[in-house]
Amino acid sequence: MIVQIKIDKVQLARIQAKFGSLGNLLWLQKPIRDSAWYMYHSIIQNFEQEGRPEKWATWNPAYRQYRIKVGEPAGKILQLAGRLIPKDSSGKGRISRVYAKALINSITKPRPHGFGWHISAGTNVIYAAVHHYGSGKQNIPARPYMMFQISDIEVIERMFQAHINRIIA
Repeated sequence: MIVQIKIDKVQLARIQAKFGSLGNLLWLQKPIRDSAWYMYHSIIQNFEQEGRPEKWATWNPAYRQYRIKVGEPAGKILQLAGRLIPKDSSGKGRISRVYAKALINSITKPRPHGFGWHISAGTNVIYAAVHHYGSGKQNIPARPYMMFQISDIEVIERMFQAHINRIIA
């Protein structure tokens, strides 16, 4: 993702007069923090809306029937408790309990870091990549959730531009 902020020479001179060298970016801490939280909430919306801008593939009919058979509700994709049946080296399946809500709860939240903000987004859930990219081998369709919308980039650019306009006014 690339966010572009345009600063003309007059604005640059005002910023440098007020804050010194642009190497000291503490003056950008507020829009960095605000944009980090905005990106975090955008990822959470991907889960809530079950895919944006395009909806995720629905559960295949066999899996839906399996969920009904074992008494699990057929609610939102990637957000309910479920069962994965991986095959071991002998080719036999084994049932292991997986709490899919762990995926949405594992998304890294923005946090203060030194004099700035840590703004990475990620997850340490072992099966996260399979759900994001899909797996033909395991017959799991891609359901990309770690993504931003074009409109998100525009909003973040406006956040930075508004901040810059406020401080040089």
